[in-house]
Amino acid sequence: MERARQLLGDLLIAVTLVVVVVGVYLGTHYEISDEVVPYDGAYTPLAGVMMPRAYESVLTLSFDVSGGLLLRQLHHQYGTILLVGLVIWAVLGRFRYALPAFGLALAAAFSGWQLGEGNPPVALWFAGHLAATLAMVTVLVVSSRREAREKPISVGYVAGVLGLLVALAIF
Repeated sequence: MERARQLLGDLLIAVTLVVVVVGVYLGTHYEISDEVVPYDGAYTPLAGVMMPRAYESVLTLSFDVSGGLLLRQLHHQYGTILLVGLVIWAVLGRFRYALPAFGLALAAAFSGWQLGEGNPPVALWFAGHLAATLAMVTVLVVSSRREAREKPISVGYVAGVLGLLVALAIF
């Protein structure tokens, strides 16, 4: 049971890494602005509709950037997998780390949803999203390091984590 908990914890770090890397790419196309502008992107039913610039940048990313919608969906799917994994991790007995990480993941998810909608104040939601994500990553890494001290990691173990990550990618 201890090895399964450790494997899941390390898998959660890998999932978090995917979420963060994709989130950084999405953030490069995101505009942190509360300004209201008319939409002028590729999605014609919304042409001319007034909306926050932040929301317009999300629509532009989804419809005008090649692979943008796929990356938004990947970010969302892996974020959901992360939340479910944290609950399972807590059930396996890692309460000391799983519950704070779960709370931080919920805070990151909520602030991310606010960002996607362009709800003001956008800059505050963006800062909260980054802070909650970085704090959650810190909790996961500290937990992983402590467990690795108790039970050293082998090559087979690393292969198992990578195999599970590939299985999640296919899922």
